[in-house]
Amino acid sequence: PTVILKANNSDGPITVNPGSSVTLSWLTTNNPTSCTPSGGWSGSKNVGGGNYLVNNLTTHKTYTISCSNSAGSDSDSVLVQVLNCLPAPPLPPL
Repeated sequence: PTVILKANNSDGPITVNPGSSVTLSWLTTNNPTSCTPSGGWSGSKNVGGGNYLVNNLTTHKTYTISCSNSAGSDSDSVLVQVLNCLPAPPLPPL
């Protein structure tokens, strides 16, 4: 099988603000029989593809999904980076 993983419809890496949410989406081909996520998300995932919402991001994460069938396996990863701090607001004019 083949699998393609995206974060907010991007191959990544993407950068988000602290506390943001990201939608992970994956597509598969060649009829995988199982798909297993790792790197900050868990549980069995739909072998035909799907979406998963990650809320309240506070640290950099690399999300990976691996799908397999009797012919073999494939995996894809996407990096989501979280900004450490927001820029300071502009100073008022003197």
